[in-house]
Amino acid sequence: MSETRDRTVAPWLRNLFAFALLATAAGALQAKTNLVAFGVHEAARQGSFEAGGIAWTCNGELCGGEGPDDMALWPEACAALVRESGPLVAFGSLAKRFDLAQLDRCNREGAQPAVPAAPSAAPAPAAPSAPAAAPAPPEAPNLEICNGADDDGDGEVDEGVRLTV
Repeated sequence: MSETRDRTVAPWLRNLFAFALLATAAGALQAKTNLVAFGVHEAARQGSFEAGGIAWTCNGELCGGEGPDDMALWPEACAALVRESGPLVAFGSLAKRFDLAQLDRCNREGAQPAVPAAPSAAPAPAAPSAPAAAPAPPEAPNLEICNGADDDGDGEVDEGVRLTV
């Protein structure tokens, strides 16, 4: 005679397991680290301010704030800090930091204005307008040649000519 075991999991045990998984995932999502950034010059914005979802405090060339431990989330925070404080020579935490390529990208993206949020309503279409007149063609420049003569006829000799060695 064989015994049949009940293979169902007690509901309280299943709930405990689900809670443990959720708690672990939530902790991983909220992992924070102390971020530090060093500017090329004294930060344009001193004291405490928010940039990229991080509360930063800058004193001289040094800025610090508590941010995400996940480096994948750092580029946006770095670019936002560059927009507020100026270009950086270092960005990271005690355990990890941006390499030169990541830092260069951060400084380039931070030099661009932030993308504004999409408008809530579409603007009304503009009324059709008459076609714009074509701009006048540019006049040919009167060039001087370094020859000791007034080549463009303005009464000055060799103005605007640069000598290169």
